[in-house]
Amino acid sequence: MPLGEPVGPSQSQWKISVDSVARVADYPVTFTATVSTDNIDDPAVQGVVQQMVDLLNASPDFVLRSAARTSTYAEQMTPTA
Repeated sequence: MPLGEPVGPSQSQWKISVDSVARVADYPVTFTATVSTDNIDDPAVQGVVQQMVDLLNASPDFVLRSAARTSTYAEQMTPTA
C-alpha cells in the first residue's frame, strides 16, 4: 500500500487565548479568539494572526496564554499490484 506525498496543510484552525490582568473575584477573565476567513489556508493568514498575537502580547492589560494553528495533511493510498 504505497502512500503518496503529503498534501497540506489544510483545514487550518487558528486560536488565540489571553487572560485579563484585571481580576474579577480573584480570577482573570479569559478571552479565546477563533480566526475565520473565506480561505483560512491562505499563507497570508499567518501574518494577520501574528499581528494580533503581537498586539495582545504588547498590551499591559492582557497576558497571552496561547496562540496556535492546527491543521491536517492527507496522503493518498494506492493498492499494491
